[in-house]
Amino acid sequence: MSLFDDADVLKSALRNDFLSFVAKCFVYLNPGQIFHSNWHLEAISHKLDECRKGHIKRLVILLPPRHLKSTITSVAWPAFVLGHAPQTKFICASYGQELANKLSNDTRSIMNSEWYRNLFPGTCISPQKDTQHYFETTDHAGRFATSVGGPMTGFGCDILIVDDPQKPSDMVHETSRQRAPDWLFNTAFSRFNDPKNGIAVIVMQRLGEDDLIGALENVTDVEVLKIPTRAEVAITYDLGDDLHHTFSAGDFLQEERFGLQEFEAKRVEMGSKDFSAQYQQEPLPSDGGVFHWDWFTQCDELPEVSELIMSVDVAATEAGGNYTAMTLWGHLNGHWYLVDARRYQHDLAKVRQTIQALDKQYQPDLLVIDSGGVGNGLIAELRDRGYKHIRPTGASTSKLERAYDIAAMVEAGRVHVLSSIAKLAEFRREVISFPEGKSADFIDSMTQVLRRPDRAIRYARQHKRGGRQLLNYGHSGVHSSVRRLISTPRGWILK
Repeated sequence: MSLFDDADVLKSALRNDFLSFVAKCFVYLNPGQIFHSNWHLEAISHKLDECRKGHIKRLVILLPPRHLKSTITSVAWPAFVLGHAPQTKFICASYGQELANKLSNDTRSIMNSEWYRNLFPGTCISPQKDTQHYFETTDHAGRFATSVGGPMTGFGCDILIVDDPQKPSDMVHETSRQRAPDWLFNTAFSRFNDPKNGIAVIVMQRLGEDDLIGALENVTDVEVLKIPTRAEVAITYDLGDDLHHTFSAGDFLQEERFGLQEFEAKRVEMGSKDFSAQYQQEPLPSDGGVFHWDWFTQCDELPEVSELIMSVDVAATEAGGNYTAMTLWGHLNGHWYLVDARRYQHDLAKVRQTIQALDKQYQPDLLVIDSGGVGNGLIAELRDRGYKHIRPTGASTSKLERAYDIAAMVEAGRVHVLSSIAKLAEFRREVISFPEGKSADFIDSMTQVLRRPDRAIRYARQHKRGGRQLLNYGHSGVHSSVRRLISTPRGWILK
């Protein structure tokens, strides 16, 4: 018999033990899923209970993704507190209104449930004020959901919950990094009904040295509960009632859910820098660049590849200005090989002629061209000339964000460069100096393909070209007397 099968025991536990209440909320919101209790939930529950009693006024909870930090802090805790004190006013904020509304709706669902109303009959949501971003109890308190930087005029609170105030892409630019700290210090902290006794709880995963938690490092009287995925050193946590748990070095937070295999796979997928911040709560210092050259594996021979894709970042300039950059990529089983890299300063007519010549020489399966600026007209002109294997690409994010999107792939050793490429030194110089270097044309050409590799592969397979034999390949630096790029039934191979 489980705890939930005994009505009397259940009611007593849910009213008096917050972790039991969390378990019930999880089962209610996620029917059919198993609630995995663990010591870290006890540690969080204890700290939140200390906040509810007024013993902690500023609490930071640092926890890896998918370990119930939002469920326990933003969803269950407001419902539990309002059950005991329906006059409490909450403001709950997240990086976006959509997420803030989702968490609010989960709390509303709990508080409108029959089991909650039976548990806390004195707490009722007012039918006159029951929306996804704001609901009131009949005691004229409740929960207001907003986004970081969103409207809060006219709303005050006793408890402020800030849940995931930043997302990884916010770390790319200083203005977006600073948005959350500015909002917290200049706006959110001014909304306490009682500034002396107002409670603030911030729950997130670290994103970098300059994230919101970095801005809080010099603020006094902030209690930090930091829980990594794997303990690097032994850490002892207070679970309340004179109970403690020692998280021994080398142990995993929940090994049955996320053990060594998942740990290493996620680190490779994300890259060590992002992984260390988000999963270990230990941001690594920035070394000033996005890429390390030793991440790019150099090879003397190109293995047999299944797709060949040419990417062109267009600039219509002659004798000055930005370069038109071309990179040629071979793909095989999730690995990408830079076969050639060139750049030119041409007017638009000569850019088109060069693309036509290179397409004739290499006969790639897919031709990816930047559609920004003059690129759109160039694409239309080439299509009119019968080039059906063109795929336009546009940039909705900054160069830096696009580079970060592929950094983990490069660090994982899945991007290789042919050592005989004539422009390899220029490619290397641009890569290691980015984003502070003078040019980023090769970077743009590279990210056009590697940011969405699955899509590039799919389009390449739709335009598969066969029967190709390319001679005189030494123009790109490969000795034509030794090697040639040929098409085989299985793909491309450099011989």
